[in-house]
Amino acid sequence: MTTQKKEEILTWNTRRPYSEHGQRMAATKLQNGKVAFVDIDRGLSYTTTKVCPGPVTQAFVMGCYDNSPHLIYPEDLEAAARKQRLHRQHVRLIHTTTIRDKQRCSTGRKHHG
Repeated sequence: MTTQKKEEILTWNTRRPYSEHGQRMAATKLQNGKVAFVDIDRGLSYTTTKVCPGPVTQAFVMGCYDNSPHLIYPEDLEAAARKQRLHRQHVRLIHTTTIRDKQRCSTGRKHHG
């Protein structure tokens, strides 16, 4: 019996002012060692040209992102499928954030959690 390792997805917010929510990011390592990632607030998705030497980190992704020669658009099905899952995850995060923001505005209280 073969067990498949659960896909690890790293999510974070750079706090760069690209939207009212900052800049939300998500990334996952592909089987070839490269990293597929999405910038949900700017509607961009890329794959790194560099192989990630260990677990995916914000520093690795942002280093590649800010140095654009290290990026390519997805050309293989694995990267495209993973990016679709990353986008779906971020849509759920956006929905949750929007609900929390509306609750905060209507009650005048901050939501913690």
